[in-house]
Amino acid sequence: MYAELIEPEYAKEWATAVALAGQGAKGLPKAVEVRNRLVKRIFDRQNETVQATVKQVVDTRYEKAMADYQRAYIDAPRTREQKEWALNSAFSILQPMVDMVSSRFGVAATLMMAGPMPSKGGEVDVLSVHSGELRGLVNMIWPEYDRAGYDTAANSLIGFAQAVFRKFEAFMRSLVVC
Repeated sequence: MYAELIEPEYAKEWATAVALAGQGAKGLPKAVEVRNRLVKRIFDRQNETVQATVKQVVDTRYEKAMADYQRAYIDAPRTREQKEWALNSAFSILQPMVDMVSSRFGVAATLMMAGPMPSKGGEVDVLSVHSGELRGLVNMIWPEYDRAGYDTAANSLIGFAQAVFRKFEAFMRSLVVC
């Protein structure tokens, strides 16, 4: 539907908007604003049956997206044990993501996260995942290459996380019972 109804009209409207901006009008509008106005005009021209069908499709997609969001929220770890398990298994989820970022953008990538660690009595600590390594006689990832630099970054993140997670919340995440 987009390719047939909207795309050809959008190309014309965008060209007009660019031409008007070049003639001293207010300036170049945002493409999304031009497209949204066009889509609304085209939608308003449609008969009630088409409008109802489009609304149904949009509502169905919205409901699915909300259900996916709710499922992700509901499936989030809640208990101390669940949070500990989630942190211990995070590597299997995060490493492929960091590898993809490294590969996709051609960069060395690190993901660092800090928070209360249940197995450490709720003490705030850092978990990190790295992709990209210095190749040589001994291959090294960032913490091995520059321990002091890595520790500085990790300590900064720990300080921030300590401000985010107050001592009581950190204690409540603890698996260690005093």
